[in-house]
Amino acid sequence: NEKGDGASGSLDGPTRKPLKRVYEHKLVRTDSRNPVGRLDAFLRHPKQISLKRRASATKQPRTNLSSVKELYAEVESKNNESLKEIFSDNVFVGCADTTFTLLQHKTKLFLVNMPLITQFLFYERILLNFGCMNHFRLSQPAPIHQMILLALESESSKWKKEDGDKVTIATKLTDLLISKSQMLSEYFSIDINGSGELTALPELIPNYVPPMGMLPIFLFRLSLEVNWYNERSCFRDVCKELAEFYKVHPQKYLNHSVSANSPEKNQISLKWVIQ
Repeated sequence: NEKGDGASGSLDGPTRKPLKRVYEHKLVRTDSRNPVGRLDAFLRHPKQISLKRRASATKQPRTNLSSVKELYAEVESKNNESLKEIFSDNVFVGCADTTFTLLQHKTKLFLVNMPLITQFLFYERILLNFGCMNHFRLSQPAPIHQMILLALESESSKWKKEDGDKVTIATKLTDLLISKSQMLSEYFSIDINGSGELTALPELIPNYVPPMGMLPIFLFRLSLEVNWYNERSCFRDVCKELAEFYKVHPQKYLNHSVSANSPEKNQISLKWVIQ
């Protein structure tokens, strides 16, 4: 038999090349080493970030105060090695909605509750940078008395008639915060002037502005929910209230700072905040 172009006269038919094995990690379209293959490439999301860090020695607060070191030791005692590995080596895939975010770790996807996880994040960062935090100035000082009155009008304040007059309550709580202004400024970069106006807040993450729609309830809780008579309890309570304020609150970002939709020139997107 004569050999034709590209064909064999053998009874076994045409010669076939052996198939190459496709490894499992190449079957996953969200590959941390290949941005083009990630899920976001299919969703056309721009500029994703891969977070990968070497495991470092245990961090310590930058202050010598024993009460703060004890509080941070409590955080470290609850450390979970599996979660630590996930959050130290992951790819931000995208926002599932305004509450949950998708992260990729190796070949697995994780659905993360952002309000919850960011609350823990900010609490830890406040302890680590205790007394050494940068701050940002408010474009206009916020009158604390007015902010607390706004908080008392909301259901979250749980105000009842038997609690007393709202104006009287706001005056007392404002005076309390003014009396604690030196400590709040020195340790937490919360600046309050003598007129009872909030002028600055801590910058816990560069370029991140907390959801200012939560400012009234934050000032209300800061004045009411903190044990001012015990150092350790006081520091813990202020850290908790700051973390609650700074965590992701999807519906509480003011229009001039964060937009859940396409941002304008003077806005950043909620997706950017979470990422």
